[in-house]
Amino acid sequence: MYQQIYPQPAFGAMPGQGSTLGAAGQGTADAQTGALGQIAGALGTMLPYQAGLSFEQQALNSFLREPVSSLIRRQYDYLSSNATKSEQLTACLPALAQAAQAFGAADFATAFNIAYQIHRCIAIAVLTNPTLPAV
Repeated sequence: MYQQIYPQPAFGAMPGQGSTLGAAGQGTADAQTGALGQIAGALGTMLPYQAGLSFEQQALNSFLREPVSSLIRRQYDYLSSNATKSEQLTACLPALAQAAQAFGAADFATAFNIAYQIHRCIAIAVLTNPTLPAV
């Protein structure tokens, strides 16, 4: 593997190979072509992984869809019945609309992040206002 990536080790030519340096210390065209071929080969081995990224995204979406959906529903139920009792809870409503919009666009990671921020907002409101029901 070392020989494929670095054809010229630090202490001279590898056994069985001549020097790849020209007279002026510049790499010869053959050495440069070989290096480009090695880079292209390395990139070619990465392509199957790049194609797998869509599978990773699909797995993440299927994993997050149901939990985020139920989280947004519970937050909606809580805020719709208690938002009039606290200005802090009323301030959470635009974020809930953003979470629902992100969920509708199948951006479940963003919807989850926004739902988490809403949860923090509700938790702080409940802690600072004892008249609010627990989440």
